[in-house]
Order: sequence, then C-alpha cells, then structure tokens
Amino acid sequence: MPLQVIEILARGVPVALGARVTSVRKQRRRGGGGVELSVRSGEAGPETKLTAEFAVVTVSLGVLQQGSL
Repeated sequence: MPLQVIEILARGVPVALGARVTSVRKQRRRGGGGVELSVRSGEAGPETKLTAEFAVVTVSLGVLQQGSL
C-alpha cells in the first residue's frame, strides 16, 4: 500500500512508529473493552501509557521466532 493511502486512512488516529511496546493490557469498560499499552520511544525513552478501543501491534519475524512474546 503506498504511504499516501496509509496516511489518509490514519488521519486522526494516533500512530507511534518505532515505539517499543513494553506491555499490553486488556481493559474492561462499560459498553465494551479496550486496551492499555505501555510504550517507550527508543531503548531508554520515558514510558508512556496509551489507551484505546483497539490496537495494532506489529513485530519482526525475528522476534516471533525467538518466542519471547
């Protein structure tokens, strides 16, 4: 998908490229669920908590092959 299409589809959606997700927690909320992500920008960056109805998290094949998730 060309980058321009992704940028159009992602308008108004928070996107954190290159962020390291340190934890994902399922949340129970009235009227539905959601997720809480703890993320870091870089190795030593400050940890930030993000909440949303859903999240798309991607990992490299190497991480999946390590079995560390």
